[in-house]
Amino acid sequence: MSSKICRKFQYLSAWVMDVLSEAMERKLPCSEETVTEAILLKLSRYTGNNFGVKSFTKNEESINGADWEIWFCNGTHGISIRLQAKRLYRSGKYEALKRGNSNQRKNLKEKAKEVGATPLYFFYNHNKFSPSLLWTCFQNKTSYHKSDWGCAVAPPCAIKSRTHQPSPCEIKAMFPWHYLVCPSKNSNEKSLGLVDLVAKKLKEICGGRADQKKETPEWVGQLEQLSDSDSKQDMPHQEDSRTRREQLSDSDAGQDPSSQLEKYLTEKQLGGLLVIRSQE
Repeated sequence: MSSKICRKFQYLSAWVMDVLSEAMERKLPCSEETVTEAILLKLSRYTGNNFGVKSFTKNEESINGADWEIWFCNGTHGISIRLQAKRLYRSGKYEALKRGNSNQRKNLKEKAKEVGATPLYFFYNHNKFSPSLLWTCFQNKTSYHKSDWGCAVAPPCAIKSRTHQPSPCEIKAMFPWHYLVCPSKNSNEKSLGLVDLVAKKLKEICGGRADQKKETPEWVGQLEQLSDSDSKQDMPHQEDSRTRREQLSDSDAGQDPSSQLEKYLTEKQLGGLLVIRSQE
């Protein structure tokens, strides 16, 4: 399989670590919503020889919440993940993960179950809270570079309900997010397609409790239809152009893919959607 999507995930991890580290150094805010929006934007610009990437966020100045749903597809089937983003604070802890806040974890699991997705926490990390401490937490994972931990994932079960504002060292089942799409060296994973590879990796991360391949939902086609339609529009003067959403009248908005996607985001309490389609 192509290694381009693997390198893209690694690049974004390094980018997130750089951005968050600089924000910490300059004492500037950098929320989960901000980072999530930037990742979706950067991924939507990417198209490899065998991959197409489409993203969609709420039609607002800022998305409402940092949860997002991602589908890895091939043909009419794929596998999905629901991600809930948490950033590392200046203290070196995930301060939004508080003791007794079990409703948040329960909501992540229930919302993922509704659509047959695997729930994961998605951690945005920096390296400014203590020199090399982040790397020390994962010193047994010697095959990874420090920058690979800018974006990391862990299953909800990796965080105990009594844990209060854990540090990266306290979350043992944490993996760099590129682990999902990068085949291990010297293994038969290199012969797997993207969807099968992600399914295998999710099983390893979640202890065999990950959801399996299924038929893609209607919104996947709606997102791809919307993206293809937008890309074909002729907009020679940007200052005079209007987006597809703005051109819709009230009478036909209900049938437009963007309206249906907005509805899905609201119903599922999501901030964004991402589709990565393999053509292999």
